Amino acid sequence: MHGQVVGLGGQSGIYANLVADQYPHWELALRMMIPTAVVIGIEVLRRAGWTTQIPYVPVVAVNAAQPVREVDHFVLEALPQEWYNLMRWGIQGGEAGGLPHLKPAWALADLIRREGWCNCGLGPDDIYWYMVTEQDRQDWGAACSALHLGLAPMNPDGLHD
Repeated sequence: MHGQVVGLGGQSGIYANLVADQYPHWELALRMMIPTAVVIGIEVLRRAGWTTQIPYVPVVAVNAAQPVREVDHFVLEALPQEWYNLMRWGIQGGEAGGLPHLKPAWALADLIRREGWCNCGLGPDDIYWYMVTEQDRQDWGAACSALHLGLAPMNPDGLHD
């Protein structure tokens, strides 16, 4: 059985049988372990087609009030309940048992607010602005309002809108 069972990592106590499923659904496993888990950051933008940047592992927000264990397949970022309160309108459900995730515009606003352009691993020229829809622009306005970003432009250089 060596090599046929792999763990979620750390002291999670969650394992997958690779004979039964060669590609385990780690998001479902993490969701069962940490119900407050939400995919954030660059991974959200990649999934939406806004960028081709691929994070080494996806960043997942978890409520800081819960015990957080390290895992191999995600970077867990403990965030306070206040973050969840601010982001509640920007979180959407996960598909097919996957983790909930931020709407792309909310993920971008959150990245910029917490880390700033370029410090977050992305610059304005890394975004495919033609993929941004009118709904995304409305979501940006809502995110900026909720996160107290004022009238911050979605694309600060405006060259690729």
